[in-house]
Amino acid sequence: MARRSTQKRGLADDGCAADTTCTAQRYEAKRLSEEPSTSCAQAKSAGVAAMDDKASLDANRGTAAVFVVEKSVVRSPSGGRSPATSASGIPWRNCIPQVVASCVALSLTLHAGVNMAFPAIMIPQMERPDSAIHVDRDSASWMAAVVAVTTPVGSLAAGPLMDWAGRRAACLAPAVPLVVAWLLVPLAAGPVPKVSLVYAARALAGVAAGLTTAAGVYVSEVAHPALRPALLCLNSVFVSAGILMTACLGAAMSWGWMGAVFAVVAAVSGVATLLLAPESPHWLLSMAPGRQVERRTALARRALRRLNKDDRVMESSWDRLVDSASRPVAAARGHGEGLGEGLGEGQHLLGRRVFRSAAVFLQPATAKPMLILGVLFVVQQLSGTYVIIFYAVPLFAQIGSRIGTALDEFGVMVIMSTVRFVMSVVTALLSKRYGRRPMLMVSGLGMAACAVAAGATLVTAPALPVAPNGTATTPSSSVLASGEVFEASWPPLVFVVTFVTFSSLGYLVMPWTLVSELLPLASRGMGSGLLVSLAYLLMFGVVKSFPYLMAAVGARNVFYTFGAVACLGTVFVFFCLPETLCLSLDEIEAIFVRRGNEPADKRTLSPGPDRT
Repeated sequence: MARRSTQKRGLADDGCAADTTCTAQRYEAKRLSEEPSTSCAQAKSAGVAAMDDKASLDANRGTAAVFVVEKSVVRSPSGGRSPATSASGIPWRNCIPQVVASCVALSLTLHAGVNMAFPAIMIPQMERPDSAIHVDRDSASWMAAVVAVTTPVGSLAAGPLMDWAGRRAACLAPAVPLVVAWLLVPLAAGPVPKVSLVYAARALAGVAAGLTTAAGVYVSEVAHPALRPALLCLNSVFVSAGILMTACLGAAMSWGWMGAVFAVVAAVSGVATLLLAPESPHWLLSMAPGRQVERRTALARRALRRLNKDDRVMESSWDRLVDSASRPVAAARGHGEGLGEGLGEGQHLLGRRVFRSAAVFLQPATAKPMLILGVLFVVQQLSGTYVIIFYAVPLFAQIGSRIGTALDEFGVMVIMSTVRFVMSVVTALLSKRYGRRPMLMVSGLGMAACAVAAGATLVTAPALPVAPNGTATTPSSSVLASGEVFEASWPPLVFVVTFVTFSSLGYLVMPWTLVSELLPLASRGMGSGLLVSLAYLLMFGVVKSFPYLMAAVGARNVFYTFGAVACLGTVFVFFCLPETLCLSLDEIEAIFVRRGNEPADKRTLSPGPDRT
């Protein structure tokens, strides 16, 4: 028995080595055949060598299965067919590694939600008479907004970092600055009570939040097409979990102790990512620097095997990965871009991405999705989806949203955060069945209706409301204080929470998800960094100006403005945003531009669950 096991292991090792060599030759044959300057004899010889090795490998293994990727069927030795892999057909055993890798990579994005909600807890606690640090409207707005202005620094750095060091290393990068930033918070709350230290902690946390941009790119490349929509929506689930965690902890402890808790959470997430997330096979095969094709092929296949335990799904995914990886090299050769002596294809592609010229972003495959995504982020920020989170507690205090005397604005924030978290999970589940367009349009219309209703139901009070238990911030002392005073009533509360519900269905989630889907591989790293930078610069402007806007035009007009922007966003989505449900990344790219003069075939544009 021991001898037979040893023989089996030896055969498996030989098969793996032969598979790697075979795939490398197939990759080379594909590249040579698509290179204009390559002779047919060269491509034919490389292809024959690959077929010979493949035939030898199949003979050694004793299998005759042929995976027909184009028709999305699997032919068995008996000639029968099994259904193509789908959302319901992927074995759970094959899903678990991808779900685990995606979750640990996205776990650090939890702190993006913490960064948003933390000022809503910290600022009201600083306004108490016994606080070691006291704030006014200007310093409070800077505490809330500085994280948004430094996030673009991290997101811009994430693009070159994920192309040079790899997707996995870029996912790990935010852990260290997050731990340092959150350890500065208890220091500022206790031994060194200085506003400047709070600014420094918030700024460093913003840089780390920008670095988490790499997690979305990583998930888009390691997830099976049938799982990718739901797994990309987990980004919003983790952000919502961070907001909910902040709201719950804020009701029970001071902002200084909360910083210590978040430092521990960041350290645990970093260790989990290091241990459980393999490198992206796409990056290893297409962009890993300084390695020969055979070496990169072996590493990519090993990573793909960790993510796909089912042999059928593994082989079909591997064939598509090899075909996809060969196209950028052939395209570069076609434009006369030599690889250079001593450099592998990955090193060449890396240089093209780090030192990206403006011409790449002027090509339709990149320029069109960049424009669409830029407009979506403008609508996302100007419609109030994030500013309500940043100023949740003082906003609820200003509009008088209380239920009796038992629930103050801190309790309302916990309710709002719980609703947002639940809806983010619901959105992740619905995204596997419904497309991006209908969910965004429903989200926009619902946000518009709720924002207008919230403004219309505000009732002016004859005098200042009395805070329950004397702990809540009154409108006269709030950073959002204006000349308006509203009665404590439930309709504005209900409509604001419902506004958050509808925003979580679309505009809080989909723009971030579409960044990793609409951008082509050639500009995904740098393009995602630029778009995230745009989103956070817009967020900074909105968050910094919101207290002054409330004082200038009043709460009613602010809500009416949110509703108008949401309506305009719905019109834009209807006319300009293409649907991406069940499309592979190559098929999505083909929507914006057709390569050359050759029309796209049915396989390129037809949706299918077994493509990546």
